[in-house]
Amino acid sequence: MAFTMTSCVTNGALTAMSDGTAISAANFTYVGNVQAQAETSVYLYLFGGANLEQQVMDELKKKANLKDGQCLTNIRVVTEEQMVLFGIIINKTVRGTADIVQFK
Repeated sequence: MAFTMTSCVTNGALTAMSDGTAISAANFTYVGNVQAQAETSVYLYLFGGANLEQQVMDELKKKANLKDGQCLTNIRVVTEEQMVLFGIIINKTVRGTADIVQFK
């Protein structure tokens, strides 16, 4: 009953990705961290649903400015949706972080 009486709901999700690269303490050094964010509004699940996860991943790669022997690891993508007016409008925010490592 409380859900139907509110006009705003938040939903969060965590997405984990893996590229299959084995990292051990002996074969890399930590270089730094990058962060990215993208947001949009979706109307009636029909208009405005851009692929924010891909935008965040592209921005992480761009900000990392990877050099030879470097890669992103510990990639974390968090999706947050806020429903307004009983779901007519959905504000979607995707945040991503990743560590940069240099292989020896």
